[in-house]
Amino acid sequence: MNFKVPTHSSIIINDEIYFDPYNLVGSFTKAKYIFITHSHYDHFSIEDIEKIISDQTIIIATSDVCKTCEKYFKNKIVEIKPNNQYKVDEIEFSTFPSYNLNKPFHPKSNNWVGYNLNIENQNLVVVGDSDITEELLSQKVDILFVPIGGTYTMNPQEASALTNKLSPKTVIPVHYGSIVGTKEDEEKFKEGLNKNINVMVCIK
Repeated sequence: MNFKVPTHSSIIINDEIYFDPYNLVGSFTKAKYIFITHSHYDHFSIEDIEKIISDQTIIIATSDVCKTCEKYFKNKIVEIKPNNQYKVDEIEFSTFPSYNLNKPFHPKSNNWVGYNLNIENQNLVVVGDSDITEELLSQKVDILFVPIGGTYTMNPQEASALTNKLSPKTVIPVHYGSIVGTKEDEEKFKEGLNKNINVMVCIK
């Protein structure tokens, strides 16, 4: 597998699976799947989806996002909800609620999600914008994409504490470096990690 995080929380897996494409600059391959965690502008961007979509692309998203996508795209659109398992085309995944505990930005009632995908017999967890929740702590994970920027999500110290509890093989920090969060936050995150966890930095 290969991973890219061009900016913020825009994640690309194997050059064909996209999560929350945002602020894509340059040349990118067309998407086989586009997963959206929620409808905030830095996670759901029609402009950026248009850069990577083809007639074969499948969009997987929450209900609020699906309603907007239906106005712009004729593609297959799969509406998902938290706490469910899915198989779409060739890909299997489950969803869990992604939300804030003590902030107003991502209420649990919005039914926004994180994703747990099985790819090449490994569990990849894309947290979305979340604090440390019971549902998140229950995930089985080999590769973890975790927000560290604070303000709207967990901060670096919380993100490293979560990572240590989940104990993935590899962790990739996201949600910093542009809108919120700094390279200093990245360093704080890495300093708090258990030494047996491999950290991969994709945001330059």
